[in-house]
Amino acid sequence: DYRLAPEHPFPAAPKDVLAAYRALRADGPVMVAGDSAGGCLALGLLHWCARAALQPPDALALLSPIADLDLAKGGFQNRLASEILIPARWGRRAIAAYLQDHEPLDPLDSPLAAFMLAAPPTVIQYAREEALAPDARRAADALERAGGSVQSETYPGMPHVWQIHAGRSHTADDAIASLGT
Repeated sequence: DYRLAPEHPFPAAPKDVLAAYRALRADGPVMVAGDSAGGCLALGLLHWCARAALQPPDALALLSPIADLDLAKGGFQNRLASEILIPARWGRRAIAAYLQDHEPLDPLDSPLAAFMLAAPPTVIQYAREEALAPDARRAADALERAGGSVQSETYPGMPHVWQIHAGRSHTADDAIASLGT
């Protein structure tokens, strides 16, 4: 229930995530999960925790995360043409509305822009053909380089964040069951 762009551009959403995390952390261990842009916020939280000298989450679950908003790098933008759930024009507009005039070089908006200092146990699920598959793979690599245990799960033939079809799709049910495990 965080503030959303365009009414509330960066850094409103990550600040809300940090505030919620601090409140939850006061009660004990915290596992953070996020899908798509929420995965970006979950990864960005690792950088916020490092800056604020907070204990990082005890675990992460990332579903089809975006991890780098720099469209100039080309990976995300080039794959948008074949993505069935995120039209290229919409993806570019959404990122522009979120960042407004902020550069996508800050690890708080593009977590892969800097070395991960913390790497809790993480599960990452993504569809093999989706536009964000390269981000998911790069996030897994970055977390592993930082010493984290990462379980990457790739699902062929699925759209972006197919897990929302749990209860109606065996593949989505299997993915959710895997997260629970």
